[in-house]
Amino acid sequence: MDQALHRDNPNWRLQHYCPACTFKQPSEPVLMPSSLKAMDGKNSTKRMDRAGHADRCIFPSTYMISRADIDVFKDDVCMRPGHRGNAEHHDAGGCADTWQAASAVDEDTVKVFEQTGIFLLACRHGMILTCAEMLRSGELAKYPLATINKLISVHGNDQAIGSDIGCSLTATLAASSIGPKAKDANVQLVVNVFHGHAHNRMCQLRYHPLYLPGTGLEDFETCERVFSSSNATAVLICHASHFHYVQYLKLHFNQWDANKYAELSCFLFNNYQQALRIISANTVDLDAYRMLHPNENLDFESWVAEELAYLQAVESEPKQDALRVTYVEELEWLAKLENALRSSQDDNFLLYNQSSFTPGSGLSHMASAATRQSHAARCAAERRFRSQRDKVEDLEDQLGIEPTARWTPEHREYVEMLEYSQQCQFIRAVEDLEHLIVQHLFELSKANLASTGESSLCAI
Repeated sequence: MDQALHRDNPNWRLQHYCPACTFKQPSEPVLMPSSLKAMDGKNSTKRMDRAGHADRCIFPSTYMISRADIDVFKDDVCMRPGHRGNAEHHDAGGCADTWQAASAVDEDTVKVFEQTGIFLLACRHGMILTCAEMLRSGELAKYPLATINKLISVHGNDQAIGSDIGCSLTATLAASSIGPKAKDANVQLVVNVFHGHAHNRMCQLRYHPLYLPGTGLEDFETCERVFSSSNATAVLICHASHFHYVQYLKLHFNQWDANKYAELSCFLFNNYQQALRIISANTVDLDAYRMLHPNENLDFESWVAEELAYLQAVESEPKQDALRVTYVEELEWLAKLENALRSSQDDNFLLYNQSSFTPGSGLSHMASAATRQSHAARCAAERRFRSQRDKVEDLEDQLGIEPTARWTPEHREYVEMLEYSQQCQFIRAVEDLEHLIVQHLFELSKANLASTGESSLCAI
């Protein structure tokens, strides 16, 4: 039947899974991003190890990503045990540490279950694209990487994908073997709307859909809705053979997709009406605000950029200040080494006396050893001085200071940086406190606002 209908291509279902996502009209405007997806893992759909081991049949399913395609990425990133993160990412601000336990599969669970859950990819309309079996593990990096690789291969460029840890996963993807491929395909990872508010403010400004163009009203929480339904399959597949495990998941996903297909027109119509209501209501408010504040800049996108720039500025010590402090510290150390070198260059011969010599061989053994020791100490002091001088000259090159204009204790900048260095620890603590307080205030700006009931949550 599939051959007669020309549906025997292994990727046919992925290419036609959702009319709203995959059917393009000739005159349709180009969207950026071209489509919105969500991916997440769930550990409720477990299967006991050795369950139905006598059944060696394999159930074919176009939903499933093969184990071979997943294991291609098993060595891409070293997993940190107990965390849903895989790569250190400074921009993520430790957000991955907020979401623990998904990969913290204890040893007993690994021994008892072969399949410890599934990892899904679904579109914004609720249709399921792919499913990956999580084998004796939590959400390792290989599952989202294999999912993204499959999506790029079938659907091409400009895909936006929501994930609980889209911030740190961005670094994981960039460091993986498909990093260049994902970059060329302009893959954009975002944080889910409701999970996103548990991330810190800087992360939200970069990855939260509220601040990203092209995401509209999408919350990227589609997988949570799928899991609320697929949880019912857990009791049926826990002791099934692998054949029936995959078969039952496929039957459930087929029915889910059929239901979503039937609801698609109503879904699109309701979203369209919601968008019109939001535009209509907020346009009136914006016009009233402009009349009250005619000279105020209402470029909201620039406000987000300014807020992010401010938080970045107070997050860490300015590089130029840190360089100047280091320069002053190295100058002080250079002066100490220079004094040590001068003291080692004193003429030790003046310290000799009659007992330092022997009748037949000149200097005595003790005097000769002292001379060699003094010479070695002088050479070591000279090496340390030259090395320190090179460090100072390198810092002067970075700061744009001419060697002839080297700072001295009489220079105003030298005195200021010396005082700053002495107070540096206190200043850093104050700036860290300011950063955390202001960031928390920005986060609280979304709490306890009027008109933020259930019907408006998607706009927060």
